[in-house]
Amino acid sequence: MAIDRVADSRYLMTWRSLVLMLTVVVAAGLMVSCASMKNPPGTVSAQFVQNPDRVWEAIQLSLDTLDYVVESSNRDEGVIRAARPSDDTTPWIALDINQVMYTDDQVNVFVRGVAEDPSVAPSQETLDKAAQDFVIVLKRKLGG
Repeated sequence: MAIDRVADSRYLMTWRSLVLMLTVVVAAGLMVSCASMKNPPGTVSAQFVQNPDRVWEAIQLSLDTLDYVVESSNRDEGVIRAARPSDDTTPWIALDINQVMYTDDQVNVFVRGVAEDPSVAPSQETLDKAAQDFVIVLKRKLGG
């Protein structure tokens, strides 16, 4: 029995091409489904076509601008928790920030205002406004 190396090679190339195309289609579908998910209540999002490191630095600068203190941060996971101390009129408010990278230069940022102390929690409207104010400052820092 003779081995047809040309036919075997074509079969292998076709099979690899099929697997690669299927992988690309599945990955694209996952990106679209993740990008189209609705934000949970109280979450504000913004999308940037920027270098992820630049967005991360702008997040830090925006927190500084708004007098938030970073309580925890994990660059590898893209998460930050920062809080702003209370004053006479507002209770202690924290922001949970998630930076999600979809491609090398497409970054989404999700921000949710949370009460640092549930016993003296501000209204949901106040928490939402804190998240919105942060996103406005972040957009300015990134030129948008």
